[in-house]
Amino acid sequence: MKLKALIATIWCLAASAAFAQPSHPPDIAEIVSHGPIPMFATFSSILHTAGMDETVAGREVYTLLAPTEDAFKLLPAKALAKLKSDPKLAKEFISDLLLPGAYDLSSKSMSWAAGGKALGNGPHKLKSISGSTVVVAVAADGTPSFNGIAPPAEWKTPWNLTNGRIYALSKVLLQPRLAKKLK
Repeated sequence: MKLKALIATIWCLAASAAFAQPSHPPDIAEIVSHGPIPMFATFSSILHTAGMDETVAGREVYTLLAPTEDAFKLLPAKALAKLKSDPKLAKEFISDLLLPGAYDLSSKSMSWAAGGKALGNGPHKLKSISGSTVVVAVAADGTPSFNGIAPPAEWKTPWNLTNGRIYALSKVLLQPRLAKKLK
């Protein structure tokens, strides 16, 4: 009986440590690179190839549209290999997925947290840091979509972080000019 109590105590301590609050709130880079689950491993690899690790770890505020591992499985192998190995293509890809500012897309009255202004009902055409357009809409149930791509059902809520937000994507969002380069 004492052994069971000891095991239960150790398990409780381990669980408490695993779920303890970090000494500081995480930023985008920490979630993408070292998140609670490896759902962004491929994205993290491409981010590193692009040399943009510090961009999402800095003080600038962004909304990141990050494809999940399942999303990358839908991409042709040749295109994925190019993104993982070509720094110029990787940077173009990541830049298309970074929106300046932290957008709260949890309701039809979307707001831009960095600017403190309400965007009102969408859809809205937002510019990424590359200058490409991302059309953002919010469904009646509060689910956002980006160029028609919604988050996976289990990840509809974004991560709110010290330097912005991350929205998981169920498919890889490729702007037409980049899609041509990846063929």
